[in-house]
Amino acid sequence: MATEYIVTDRTTAGNVSIQIEDGQLKFVDTLDAASAEPIFLDISQAVYWKLFISDNQIAWEETVTVANNDVTIQDGTTATDYRLYVGDGQLFISTDLTHPADRSFVPRLLLMGVG
Repeated sequence: MATEYIVTDRTTAGNVSIQIEDGQLKFVDTLDAASAEPIFLDISQAVYWKLFISDNQIAWEETVTVANNDVTIQDGTTATDYRLYVGDGQLFISTDLTHPADRSFVPRLLLMGVG
């Protein structure tokens, strides 16, 4: 399981490693190669969201691109696997790795809302 997901910051053009340490999101500048900005199908299955970093802040925007990337990150402290989701404009991480559309979804940790 990966311990990070790397994306390019849209503002600074530097690469940022998204990590989880002891159940909390962590952002670390890195020289490692970046992956594409991940796209998530909203829990409602009606909207697609693109996750990105801009000026060292995590954000997401609605997109017409149809995809549903699985971003699962292993906690560097506890070795627990977490999956990132977007639902109703809010970002979640969960230790339940089943896609929320496949079950009744209860997030373990609400990170933030669009605002």
